[in-house]
Amino acid sequence: MHAGKTGDVPMPEAIIVGAGVAGISAALHLARRGWRVMLLEAQHRIGGRAASLPDPHTGELLDTGQHVLLGNYHELLSLLRELGSAELLGPAAPLRFALCRSGGERHWFEPARLPGRLGFLHALWRLPRLRWVERLRVLSAVAALLSGVAPRGTVECFLWRFRQPISAVENFWEPLTLATLNTTCAEADVRMLAVVLRRGFLGSAAGARLIIPNAPLQTLLEPVERWLQQRGGTLLLGARVRQLLLEQSHRVGVELEEGKRLWADALVLAVPPWNAQRLLQSRGLDADLPKFLYSPIVTVYLWLRKATFPARMCALIGTLFQWVFVHPSTVAACRVALVCSAADTLAELPHMAIAERAREELLSAFPELSAADILHQRVLVERRATLRLRPELARLRPSGRLPHPAVVLAGDWLQTGLPCTLEGAARSGRRAAEWLHRTVAKRSLR
Repeated sequence: MHAGKTGDVPMPEAIIVGAGVAGISAALHLARRGWRVMLLEAQHRIGGRAASLPDPHTGELLDTGQHVLLGNYHELLSLLRELGSAELLGPAAPLRFALCRSGGERHWFEPARLPGRLGFLHALWRLPRLRWVERLRVLSAVAALLSGVAPRGTVECFLWRFRQPISAVENFWEPLTLATLNTTCAEADVRMLAVVLRRGFLGSAAGARLIIPNAPLQTLLEPVERWLQQRGGTLLLGARVRQLLLEQSHRVGVELEEGKRLWADALVLAVPPWNAQRLLQSRGLDADLPKFLYSPIVTVYLWLRKATFPARMCALIGTLFQWVFVHPSTVAACRVALVCSAADTLAELPHMAIAERAREELLSAFPELSAADILHQRVLVERRATLRLRPELARLRPSGRLPHPAVVLAGDWLQTGLPCTLEGAARSGRRAAEWLHRTVAKRSLR
């Protein structure tokens, strides 16, 4: 990178490694503060682990995992508005989905029938197959999470302590935990689940509204290249970093695989923890990152001849796949995404076996469909989709600050106060940018 000027004031320069949501967020926040930014991505597409891939048969772009946003995703929504792509998301809708069992049994979870928290509590009260005393236990457990008195430990231990009935676990606690933490109740940190309830579904009415994007994530993020160019920045795809470069003069940089060296005033590593550890150790900047465990997500896309679903989002009860999301398609009546979170066992199976299980469970839950209605299928497995947020590991998530003041981390796996979500990634990018602007920009301008 070359030194730039705004009038007589030199522009500080930053290299950001990783063009996922965290890296893009850091790039936008630094550029808006007057930095010249070079955004590097090892792949030939943006998005990082939350990427979109073309289906070779239909040509449609498929997200590697299903993304559902909440109205309180302020950082991510602000980022998309800045890029001019927020209108592609579609409207935010009240929380409403169908609980679906084998044979076509349905039950609606509809918090929006009543205002605010009252609506969510009313929906919990109406969970199926519960006696009134069991319903009171569910409300008591939710109240404990909201009050902040939940003990340390797993969700499963918490549910045992509050004597939660099996039906409530099957219809509410397990689907909620898997969908938001990508970890089973047996392992998930209960305090992270409390954050989900307090800040999300039981926060403000607007914050609890759901957005199922109408466009793939890649399409939403693609305007970043032009946005950066308009502000003197650059996006470079296919730029794999071999090692970091540090000078005593406080200049930092990276060496790419082909040997090219790039220098700047500051460096953001917006990469997964395994890549961050590799790059940091190459220069003796051991961040003492814990040995994280990861949780996979399996998504099976099915193109259907007809669309007969009661809602865009349906929960599957008593099955391996937990959710069905309905999307428009250019080549079929609809395209559905069947999602299995914490999919350790499923992820090890051959793709054909995974697809067969998805087809069986879809047809069992929606008997109005037949095998002849399934026109095409695609299986996507993300083996390290998120951290496995066990209580002991949730507390060990690092802040992102490093011994070198000009190098900082960003990513959803850091201590953002949130689970590993797109919102957490965007928040970490803003925080990295603010930290560098406070520490490095002042030094470079002296």
